[in-house]
Amino acid sequence: MTETLLIQIAVIPALLVVLAGMLVLHVGSDRTAGRRFLLFLLATGVLLIVTVFVARQFWPEWSAYQVSNLLAPVLTGVLALILVNLKLLAQLRTGEKAVAALLGLVLLVPQAGIWREPSDMTYAFLPGALLLAAAWALVGFPNALAVSLSLASLVLLALFNAVVLVSPDLQLPTWLRLPVAISFYVLPGLVVALAAVLISAGLRLLSRPGNVGQPGAAPSSWFPAAWRLGLAALLLGYLAYTILRASIWDQTSDGLGGLVLSMLAGPVAIAAGMLMGVTATGWRRSAGLAFAVLVPVLMFGAFNYGWDVSYHAITEARAARIQRAVERFHARDGRYPDELKELVPRDLLWIPGPVILRGQSWCYQGGQDCYRLGAFYREYFGFPLSLRIYASAGSAPESGWACEEKLVELKARYDPPPMYERDTVLRNRTDCANCIPKRQCLYDNAR
Repeated sequence: MTETLLIQIAVIPALLVVLAGMLVLHVGSDRTAGRRFLLFLLATGVLLIVTVFVARQFWPEWSAYQVSNLLAPVLTGVLALILVNLKLLAQLRTGEKAVAALLGLVLLVPQAGIWREPSDMTYAFLPGALLLAAAWALVGFPNALAVSLSLASLVLLALFNAVVLVSPDLQLPTWLRLPVAISFYVLPGLVVALAAVLISAGLRLLSRPGNVGQPGAAPSSWFPAAWRLGLAALLLGYLAYTILRASIWDQTSDGLGGLVLSMLAGPVAIAAGMLMGVTATGWRRSAGLAFAVLVPVLMFGAFNYGWDVSYHAITEARAARIQRAVERFHARDGRYPDELKELVPRDLLWIPGPVILRGQSWCYQGGQDCYRLGAFYREYFGFPLSLRIYASAGSAPESGWACEEKLVELKARYDPPPMYERDTVLRNRTDCANCIPKRQCLYDNAR
């Protein structure tokens, strides 16, 4: 069973934990409800973390890996609920505080052993819970803070799409590398957590009574609710687009960007749904279940779709657009553009680049009566590079094309060793027992 499917199935135990928590809260005296609920969360967290720890110690590696991925979202949600409800510690009696301290110790100690070999989703338990708890704390702050963080997240996603995905050789200053790495790790979960907070706030506004003349009735809150829900949809949609785009580029470079982004977002989405289900009231509890189901489907669906898209077809379609723009330019000006940037903005709003080799743009040569449009090409990652012409007209010069000189440089950098034959690449792409590149196995298992 694949990792992404296991994470999506985790919504079932997550729902069971939420239902059990609701039962603990509402069956019995209201005076002791908070104490019961906190002890329930601690006991549930201990049960989950011990299950993962025992599986890691005594089960076969693949079975333990599956257990960790199945329980990761649930444990993240339970830990987040514990952090959000830490104020309930003040309600515990002396003996109950001792029990809570013991359960907390048992909850934390196994994680230290698990973190020594973070080969699965266990590395995301505590960071995901801390992220959700911090996001949920925004409920008590002015709306401007949540909006500012949401807009900052959109800017970071835009920078990731504009720079990181297309410039793998970008050399960052040493002092900036760690913050960028942390932001890449935190950003998917942060976006999902902020979207959950905005949706919760929007639904609370929708549930307020309208102003129908009763004293103290709240005015209609449709507009404030609508922009919160709209901003949440924008956050989730842009994250899904980023995962989709990263997955397409992953095909060209043997990367793991789309997989990592989606697997960081999916568990946090289910955990956020648990918080929404517990902290909401009335019909709004169902929004938590919907969030826990739909958001992982959206993120993993974007990953799968991006992996199935042909980047060669995208490149050919973009080349065709540029070809039509070049022909329009020629029909209007009586010559071909010397550079592609002459097409902007009259013939094209921007020049869409090829999706073959990150950091490389089109190879173009134009003159009075001729032009040629090409790109560095390889059929799959690990295959030899070549220079492919996608469109041309007239008789271009036989020499003097800078792209031909650059091809020699790139082949020395990217081409496989002489003994790395084509049939070996194809065999290794389908045989995960001897998979080269190894990351292809991770993609096959994830899907």
